[in-house]
Amino acid sequence: MDAVVVSLTHGLQAFCAGDRDALLRNAPDQVPPHVNSVAAVLLRGIPAVVLIAAGILLPLIPAIAHNGLASSLRWYLIVMGGLMFITTRQDLNTKISEAVAKVVFK
Repeated sequence: MDAVVVSLTHGLQAFCAGDRDALLRNAPDQVPPHVNSVAAVLLRGIPAVVLIAAGILLPLIPAIAHNGLASSLRWYLIVMGGLMFITTRQDLNTKISEAVAKVVFK
């Protein structure tokens, strides 16, 4: 732990002094690979698209369509799909989904 603190301190001092060579001296030899942004969007997008598709298609099933909650189910799944796509924090997604469920399925 002390080595990390010393490295950060030296790096900060080199940054403040504008000494690029000293700053790079403390840099790691290999930079971890960046996650491909297209792959990241697909990983987040596929479950969201599945939820949105389920929201559109599930209420069309006759057993669900005759139930009074078909419209509520549709909106709940579509909203959850949208939230899954735009939020990365699971706790935030859970809080919003609970609030939407209370309103839609009251």
